[in-house]
Amino acid sequence: MRNSFLPLLLLLSSPLQAVPILGANVWYCSGSYFDFRVAVAYSNVAQHPLGYQTVETFDFGDGTSAPITLTATELHPGPAHGWYLAEGSITHTYALSTGHVAAGLETCCRLDGTLGTFDLNNRRAGTLRAKVDVDLSGGGICPNSLLTPPVIWLSGGLDDTFVIPMGLHDHDPFLCRFAGDAEAGGGANPDGMTIDPETCQITWTPATGDPAKLWTTQVQEERFSNLGTSLVDFVIGLDPAKPVCRIDHIDPGPPARLHIFVQDVRSGIAGIAATQAQNASITLPPFPSGEVQPLDVVATKINASQGSQVELRVTDTAGNVTNCDPIFTEEIRAAGKPVSHTYPGVPAAEHRVTVTNGDPGLKKLEIEVNGHRFQMKDLEPEEERTLDVASAVTPGVASTFVLTAHGRPGGQAAVLIWDGN
Repeated sequence: MRNSFLPLLLLLSSPLQAVPILGANVWYCSGSYFDFRVAVAYSNVAQHPLGYQTVETFDFGDGTSAPITLTATELHPGPAHGWYLAEGSITHTYALSTGHVAAGLETCCRLDGTLGTFDLNNRRAGTLRAKVDVDLSGGGICPNSLLTPPVIWLSGGLDDTFVIPMGLHDHDPFLCRFAGDAEAGGGANPDGMTIDPETCQITWTPATGDPAKLWTTQVQEERFSNLGTSLVDFVIGLDPAKPVCRIDHIDPGPPARLHIFVQDVRSGIAGIAATQAQNASITLPPFPSGEVQPLDVVATKINASQGSQVELRVTDTAGNVTNCDPIFTEEIRAAGKPVSHTYPGVPAAEHRVTVTNGDPGLKKLEIEVNGHRFQMKDLEPEEERTLDVASAVTPGVASTFVLTAHGRPGGQAAVLIWDGN
């Protein structure tokens, strides 16, 4: 008789490739039984969706263990496909009612360099140990659970000093400490890092390591009365660079549209806010916090006969901020004598003028900056040309621009006054 279970058995016996882990959080509540809660941040190279389930082995610390199912509850984009947070719980009844045991996960593997810059400076590729101290006397105690995210980005670089606050569920008396090298597994804690035992606030001055990689640390929170602990094991990344916010291209329309390129390839974009939109409607693309892929922000002119000013405030998850505020206008050659348009209060940093000509377009654009005259002559249909007028700008002093369109009536061009970055 054919064994119908053989293909399944062969499938289950195939070795599974370990998924690199960024960190984990373990805590528990006790009563007549012990309820353990676990959250693990995994690399999402395989692009798993929400609801994807991962199985780990949970060690109860009394010589027994059981599988715990962790379900993906959060997806986070980022370098090397980002990561996902998987959460689950498991209960256990202990035979003893006194003493202490260490319960939790001991699993493979921490980030191992297969994800490019998403690698570790310390505890690299080692076994992750995430175990709490369990007080078997119970007593209905739920040790505080740290609310620290699995990934923390900091704005700065080596030799900068950072303060990292740690979140707590309640305000009962507690002490915080770093897990020992053997407790966390895989080696030493980052150099230059200290923790305030009463507030859990971490102070860190990284002096060594590759700033393109990550550091990992594990914090154990324990009660004054020694009624057990909870822990969080997480990674920290440095991101000294501001997000990129630059002009991508102009669609002369009508209506004229300005496409703005936004991206942060390190910690990812946390938010985009339109802080100013004069005579323009702003379309912000949907994106999750931590997005590292390019984003297209579109500013559409409302009244073609008037200039527009758009200002964006772009923030990454490390807290770096970029403000971009180009003046976006559309010059139309009306019938009769050429008409000039004046734009006062232009920041000194914005001294480049980019023309995207239409079809039909302008033949010439006169640009007066603080009384100094410039010209863009012999413009071709659909030509894009940039002129730097920095020679007419006084550093630190706002400028006044006057634009005058020339050519056949009906010709038009989109004009951008910006910093060129």
